[in-house]
Formats: sequence, C-alpha cells, structure tokens
Amino acid sequence: MEKTVAIAKCEQYDKDMLKTVVQQQFDSLQISKDFFAGKRVVVKPNLLARREPEKAVTTHPAVALAVIELLISYGAQVTVAESPAGVYTEHALREAYKASGFMEEAEKAGAVFNYDISSRDVSAPEGIACKGFHMITPVCEADIVVDLCKLKTHSLTKMTCGVKNLFGVVPGTEKVEMHARFSNSTVFAQMLLDLCETIYRQKPVITVCDAILAMEGEGPGTGTPRRLNALLSSKSPYALDLACCELIGFGNTIEMLELAKKRGLCPESAKGLTVIGTPIEELAVRDFVEPKSQKMSRLIRMIPPFMKPRPVINQKVCVGCGQCARSCPEKTITLENKKAFINRKNCIRCFCCQELCPYKAVEIKRSIIFEKLVK
Repeated sequence: MEKTVAIAKCEQYDKDMLKTVVQQQFDSLQISKDFFAGKRVVVKPNLLARREPEKAVTTHPAVALAVIELLISYGAQVTVAESPAGVYTEHALREAYKASGFMEEAEKAGAVFNYDISSRDVSAPEGIACKGFHMITPVCEADIVVDLCKLKTHSLTKMTCGVKNLFGVVPGTEKVEMHARFSNSTVFAQMLLDLCETIYRQKPVITVCDAILAMEGEGPGTGTPRRLNALLSSKSPYALDLACCELIGFGNTIEMLELAKKRGLCPESAKGLTVIGTPIEELAVRDFVEPKSQKMSRLIRMIPPFMKPRPVINQKVCVGCGQCARSCPEKTITLENKKAFINRKNCIRCFCCQELCPYKAVEIKRSIIFEKLVK
C-alpha cells in the first residue's frame, strides 16, 4: 500500500514556479527522470466543461503546462487525452482541448493531443461491482498515466479528485450509461474503485492535484471557487484523495474512500499517511461547503424517496440547450417549449444534469420536512 503524499503551499498559478514544485515533489516521491524517459505518458486532465480557469471547474492551464513541460524535459512522449462530458467525437475533443487554455503552449512544447476516438474492452476480473470496462485507446496504450485532477465537491460522490478523475477514461456518453447501470451510490463508488484498480494494476498512475483554487458547494461544475493554495502529488490516487479529504475537513464521510479502506487500498485515516513537504494541518480548512445533496447523508438513506434532495430546473434560468437531457442516464428529462423538465418518477438522483448544466439552471431541491430534520 502506497502511503506517501507530497504537499506544497502554492499561492499563485505561475507555470515556472509550479514546474519547480512538481519536480521537487517527484524527487521526494522517488520518481526519477529515468522513470519517464522514452515512455509513452498519457496526461489525463479534468476538462469537464468549457469554463474560465477562475471558475475552478477544470485543471488550471498553468498546472497542466508545468507538468507537461516537465515530463517532456524528462524525455517522455506526452499525449494529452480526455473524454469530456457528451459525445466522444473528434470535433468534441478539439473543442475541449481548445477550451483548456493550455493547448497551444503544450503543442509548442512537444505534447500531442489525442483525437483517436476508438476504445477497447479491458477485463477487470477482480472487480467487485464491475468485471470489465470500455476505455479510451490512448490510456490502454500508455506506459504511464499522469492523473491531473482538480479538487472539487461533487453532488453524487461528495468529492472528486484523483480516483473520480479517472472516470474520464470511459468514452463519452458511455459514462451516462454507467450512471444508469450503477445507480446506487454505493455500487457507483465500488465501480469507480474497480476502474481505478484496473488501470493501477496494469501501469503506474502518478496523481497530481490542483488544489490551489478548489471548488466547494454545488460541484463539480456549478460550485463556488475556494482558495486552498495546495498542490499535491502521489503514486497513489487513494492516498492523495485521503489527504485532500483531510485538507477540506470531510473526515470519514466520503463513501468511496471508506470502501477503499475496507479493500486495503489506503490507510484508515490521514494520520496513516506519510506527508512530505507542507503538513496538511497548515493548509486545512474546516468550513469547506458540502453539496446540498450530500448533507446529512446518513439521514438521506433512512428517509422515503419523496423527501430526498432532488434536481429541479430553474425555468427562469434554463435556455433549453438540452445538455441535461443528453446527460440523463434514465432519459427522464425532456424539452418542452425550449425549457427542460424532469420526470420525478424516474429520476435516480445521479445529479448528472446539475453537474453538466452550463447555465446553472439545475438546482438541488429539498423538502420542507427534510430541512427541518437536518436542522
């Protein structure tokens, strides 16, 4: 079990400074230049949606460039690959990469951006929830994967970081299908661990987390930016996620991490981590805002469905773009008179619509009774 996490205080998105920090972190983790030299390295950023860097939705361009340039200086053959929300087409990839803010400089440095939309079946015989995955080809062909994640809250998993970022290796709309297939939050968390382990067992996964400007509240797409001034690296996405969980004061409330502990993938608490660099307590906050859908999670499991938090469309904000309907696993959202409507009966509360709405038109509704119970 890998337990080491390197943490550095970084208050600015300065590419050259960040490159030095990442190099120091890799050195402290005993990840040498020779480890990358001549290897096919896939850098997998978080490019959830087209947003400005200050919105904290995607991996910041300065962090991405710092890592990419460092890897190229080490002699790695760097390919940037992502499967963002929506269809997995060459056009969609070009748009996502252009919106990333680092494409032009990364190409000048020698990085290649993936436009191959093929995918492969990968067996996962040891999986608990899932025995096989469809993964984008560049990840399957890579010698090393650099998981370049962003620390954010998440309406379904409460937190998204290293492990959840790897869900992006599932091509396009197949992610929507997997939400439907693994509609129970516990089973979905187990599936994410199965996916991460499937990659992790086949090749090294180096995780670098942009937590300089994180996201709290209604993440991962419509939350509020929150400065944490932290950059983290680890050979283990589980250890890194555990450190991030402690950094934002979420304790033992992340179901995915609790399941990871039971599998023996990470220590029982952050106290079991070996932290190199800045101690977690020097950067930790205790008032990081949870998603509304995750508050009082134990209570949610006990109450009837009609009282549970659910997504609703703010008709005044909705522009009828249809992104929520396309992202709905159960196809329960329809467009009427250029406005979206959710069929409550079939909603599985995966919150994909809230995650991907570009106009923040999807809100989390809680019943009056639930509000009183929470209080």
